[in-house]
Amino acid sequence: MNNDKYIFFDIDGTLYTPRLGVPESTQEAIDKLKKNGHHPVLCTGRTKSMLFPKVKALECEGLIAGVGSFVEWQGDCIFEDGLSTEAVEELVNNFKKFGFIPFPESADYIYYDEESCIDPEKTIGRIFSLHDPEVMKAYDPGEEGIAKVSAAFTEDSDKHGFKETLKGRYHAIDHHGILLETFSVTISKGIGIKKLAEHLGFDMKNTYAYGDSFNDLEMLEMTKYGVCMENGDPKLLERIPLHAKRIDEDGIYHSLKEFGLI
Repeated sequence: MNNDKYIFFDIDGTLYTPRLGVPESTQEAIDKLKKNGHHPVLCTGRTKSMLFPKVKALECEGLIAGVGSFVEWQGDCIFEDGLSTEAVEELVNNFKKFGFIPFPESADYIYYDEESCIDPEKTIGRIFSLHDPEVMKAYDPGEEGIAKVSAAFTEDSDKHGFKETLKGRYHAIDHHGILLETFSVTISKGIGIKKLAEHLGFDMKNTYAYGDSFNDLEMLEMTKYGVCMENGDPKLLERIPLHAKRIDEDGIYHSLKEFGLI
């Protein structure tokens, strides 16, 4: 049985923020984890196409992306479970119906809908095109390999109407009124961790995880030591007993040190 330690990290609000980037202390902590023979794994709602260079520079051995729909170990894909083309169409059409600007996401591209997003450079798409202009692509019905669909809020967005229409089949995570992240109830970060555990043969008693939002819930509850960042969702902090200091207080570094991993 593999007794190495596996540490799963959410990205946004945990390893990275637009204001801070990746804190130097976090880079140092991950370097020390690897030096000590442990295995850091990115476990993110982002698809692979949405990983910024500063996050890639952490050089984690594993990647669980698209909320568990894509799992990669040392550069090799070991699991992928995308949405059907019909499901993508349903999500895109409902997002537009309820006043959102949809962005289907795959491992290779972030798509924008030309009808509702005439100029992606003036939307949240600008953030990604600044880092890699080639990652943005116009969406055509029938595109395959799409893992999930997120959407930018507008002044006309009706989140309640959208969620009521699709409830029971899709999760819809509101990221601070900026982006509504939507994915099938059949996937989760926890499922991605299970797939990696089956592939590598590690025991859950040797797992740790760090997150800050409700798409991290399954990950935090499944691992032996699930830790919520103190800058995380207040309701998630109430539900998860283990906490780390805020990202701007070097929370990852201090927590890993307390666990004796670095």
